[in-house]
Amino acid sequence: MRSSIIAGAILIAIGAVVLFRGMNVSSTHDVMRVGDVHVTDTDSTRIPAWLGVVGLVAGVAIVGAGVAKRN
Repeated sequence: MRSSIIAGAILIAIGAVVLFRGMNVSSTHDVMRVGDVHVTDTDSTRIPAWLGVVGLVAGVAIVGAGVAKRN
């Protein structure tokens, strides 16, 4: 019961950050390797705001279910 409330709170926090501040995910790929020389490429992708809304809604639902089980 308590763990579901904590998981829901974490989802709410992450969803709020994604929705209001935005979040980027970066990935690095090796393009070329010759001896000790490495050429890499970094791609940055923005997480869509609708995923923040989904996280908020899911977090509220999980916290609500955890509180309801507790009573």
